[in-house]
Amino acid sequence: MTKEVRDDYYTSQKESLLRTFDGKAKRFAEILALHVDDQSTGGIIHATRRGFAGLIPEIPYIGGKENGLTQDLIDCTMLLALYRVLRREGLRIEEIGQIVIEMEKRRAQSYPRLALKLLGKLIHSPLGRNRLKQTCRRSQERRYPGGWVSVYIDGDGTEFDFGIDYLECGLCKFFHQHDADEFTPYLCQFDYVQQRAMRTGFFRSMTLAEGAERCDFRWKRGADTRPGWPPHWLEQT
Repeated sequence: MTKEVRDDYYTSQKESLLRTFDGKAKRFAEILALHVDDQSTGGIIHATRRGFAGLIPEIPYIGGKENGLTQDLIDCTMLLALYRVLRREGLRIEEIGQIVIEMEKRRAQSYPRLALKLLGKLIHSPLGRNRLKQTCRRSQERRYPGGWVSVYIDGDGTEFDFGIDYLECGLCKFFHQHDADEFTPYLCQFDYVQQRAMRTGFFRSMTLAEGAERCDFRWKRGADTRPGWPPHWLEQT
């Protein structure tokens, strides 16, 4: 694929991406209204939309629709724009973190329970695990500098069933370029929100965003998944 096509991947979809943002704006506004003055909410949403539009050309190409993390990168770019606006409004990073995690909880709750249950079962199925293995192998080709690199880990069935070690994180790279390193660890909590909704038995002890050498994702069927808020490192401060 040529460099020109890669550079055009997001900008060619700009209007569609902005419509997607508009679809999420109601959820954004409802959560924001719990934390900021009602009269400020509309202005924050408008400024966030404008900021997201400006970030679209900068989103790194990581394979487009062939990479399932492309959508995560787009969604988190919307939140990067929100973070920048809220920081200018004077909100503390802890407040912003709580806001976006509440937004993610609201999104997870919008999915049918049966669908979430089936997705949770898929993760533990041979098909789901094989897909994870293939995704990890492809990532190790390092075709896209702005993407993720991961390694599949076989478990012993006692401590954990299987896992993934992320050695490079697309969000950490992109957010670092925009001086948003303090925000990235909060987005890592989305994994807990999503996996808890699917009842997958997910746990983790470290992340790249917290300065560790890797993110150690682990799954154990039947285990409990901790809530997404507050983060364990915030509880300790």
